[in-house]
Amino acid sequence: SIVTLYPLPGFSPPTPLTKSKQALSIATFTGVVHTNTADKGALSPDDTVKAKDVPSVVTHLAIGCKRKIVIYSWKDGEPQEPQVRRGDSVVYSELSTHSHIQETTLSHSPRAMSFLNEDVICFGYAVSDYALYYLKTSTMVEIATPIPAVTSGTAISSMGMGALSNLGGYMGLGARARPWVVTVHEGEALIARDSTSLVLKVGCNV
Repeated sequence: SIVTLYPLPGFSPPTPLTKSKQALSIATFTGVVHTNTADKGALSPDDTVKAKDVPSVVTHLAIGCKRKIVIYSWKDGEPQEPQVRRGDSVVYSELSTHSHIQETTLSHSPRAMSFLNEDVICFGYAVSDYALYYLKTSTMVEIATPIPAVTSGTAISSMGMGALSNLGGYMGLGARARPWVVTVHEGEALIARDSTSLVLKVGCNV
C-alpha cells in the first residue's frame, strides 16, 4: 500500500514515498530523451543553426493510488524542474534530493498502468474503462473499450451456476476482474480481456 525506494547495492537507508499511500498500481519509464538546445530561447539566430539535440536519461515512476496518480521524475539522476500547476494537478518537491512530484486527482482509481512513451501513460480503472494520461499537460483522454457478448458454456449451463458457488475462493471465480494493459512497443499498448485484445497506438509526438 506504499512504495519505498531502496538504494543499491546496500538497500539502506530506505525512503518511503509518503504520497504513495494506498498504492494500487505502479509503472516505470527510463529512456534517452533528446532536447534541442534551441528550445531554451537563449540562442541567437546565428547560433540556432548550430544547436544540437542534447540526450538525457529520463526516469518516471508513476504510482496509481486511490483516485489519484503520483509521478516521481528524474533527469540524469537529478530532479526535473517543477511543472506548472494545471487545474487539479499540483507539482511540488517532497524529496528535494531525489525527485519532483506530479500529483493529479482522478475520478477513479488506476488499477493497471503502463507507459507508452516518456509522456503518455495508459491506465485502466475497470475491465472496460481505460484512459490516456499526458504528463506534460496533466490531462486525460478517456477510452471506453467494447465489452464482448457473453455466451453460456454447455458445461456450466448443464450443471447450473450454483454448482460452482463453492469454488470461488479456490479457483478465483468469485474474484473481481481487473484491467490489464502492457506496452508492446513504443507508442503501443495491448489491452487484454479474456480472449479479446485491443491494440492502442499513439504518436510519438503527443
